[in-house]
Amino acid sequence: MKLLDKIRTVDFIDGYAMAEIPVPPSFVGKSIKEIQMRSRYGVNILMIKRMTDDEKFQQIVPSANEILRPTDKLILLGKNKEIQIFKHIG
Repeated sequence: MKLLDKIRTVDFIDGYAMAEIPVPPSFVGKSIKEIQMRSRYGVNILMIKRMTDDEKFQQIVPSANEILRPTDKLILLGKNKEIQIFKHIG
């Protein structure tokens, strides 16, 4: 299954959307600061849903130093255009 098939998007306010996406493989092991989500992609990370040892999701409001893990899901907010572009990042 491709990353694009795993993304859920909800319209938010005029021209903006929230999306839940799995962490792109190229982001794993990097901090949010290192990835520069807002300046490079025009989206903000509102929350990370992280798998715990007992296979439940923990909700985290991340700091810039948060290191992304392979099983994380990102809750993003951004303009519809930027969300659509972000969906194609690998």
